[in-house]
Amino acid sequence: MSTMTPEEKERSERIDRLIEFLANHQAQLSADLQALSADLQSLKEIVRSHSEQIALNGAQINQVADLVLRLGRIVEERDRKIDERFARTDERLNALISIVERHITGHDGGR
Repeated sequence: MSTMTPEEKERSERIDRLIEFLANHQAQLSADLQALSADLQSLKEIVRSHSEQIALNGAQINQVADLVLRLGRIVEERDRKIDERFARTDERLNALISIVERHITGHDGGR
């Protein structure tokens, strides 16, 4: 049986402490890695959910844009019809004014 010298014993104890430190550090790193992995999965789910919501919002925006375009066409058509009615009303008013002016002029003796 061989006996260790004080230097060898100190060296062996230092090595044992380093091995224990490394083992503890490795265990902590492993636990941290598992926690990060769980966080990453959670973030992936959030990104997936947001992506779905963004796609849904995009589809809704497209529907609203289509509706706005259709309403714009309806308003333009109604404006056109109103303009036509105003033009016909102006023509009829002008005709009525002419009739009234002729009637007044005829009864007034030209005054």
